Amino acid sequence: MKKVLFIGFLMLFAFAQFAFATELLTNEGFENWTVNGATGPPDDWNLSGTSITGSQETTNVHGGTYSTNITWTTTSTRYLRQQAVPVTEGTNYLFTFWALDNDPDGRVRVAIRWYDAGSGFVSGYYGDYSADSPDWQQMSSGLQAAPATAVTADIEIRVYDVSGWDGEATVYVDDASFTASTTVEISKAYSISDSEIDVFYTNDVTSVNAADYTLTGTATITFSGATIDGSDAKIVHLTGASATVDGDRTLDNI
Repeated sequence: MKKVLFIGFLMLFAFAQFAFATELLTNEGFENWTVNGATGPPDDWNLSGTSITGSQETTNVHGGTYSTNITWTTTSTRYLRQQAVPVTEGTNYLFTFWALDNDPDGRVRVAIRWYDAGSGFVSGYYGDYSADSPDWQQMSSGLQAAPATAVTADIEIRVYDVSGWDGEATVYVDDASFTASTTVEISKAYSISDSEIDVFYTNDVTSVNAADYTLTGTATITFSGATIDGSDAKIVHLTGASATVDGDRTLDNI
């Protein structure tokens, strides 16, 4: 079948780039408690040192059925963490979780600690502290680029005492997430009929929405359908063009 190759398609498509986030944590919602039971810590997570517990919580929950109750009885820094999560230097990462900090004696924040291939510490990021509140609040690292030589990261939910410490504090945490942000770009696009276009990307596409595509030129054209190719995830099929797909073009026998 002859296809029509659009000239300057990077200029024509209103949305030429997409950012996709890949979840890197396991049991990020704290729903699995098989290994240690309700006394915790939750599956795939571990606790630092002594004087800290991470038990199953069923009342104060942000999402799903369970959250984690973190209680500590020391003024030393303690944390709930996942260790040695694979990362790629230069890639942007985002760590978030939800916290219910309604105890004036404690506070919590995000921490990302980067390590090299020899398990040597490279550097760390430490976020803002939680505010004492009866409401759930999302704690976030913002986008952080993995530094040069980093190959893994420890993802930590860190807890601390505050002034006036009475010897014990509790926070509840839920719905954690550590994602890699990957940008994919359009490499080429073909018209395969008067109402259909195939769009080729530089990397695999994981989700699409027809509303994210607009073709502009002599007219603004939208699409009613968008699907990822079943054999090649770098190809997106756009269908149902709002106007005839026509304009500056050249024939291609591919």
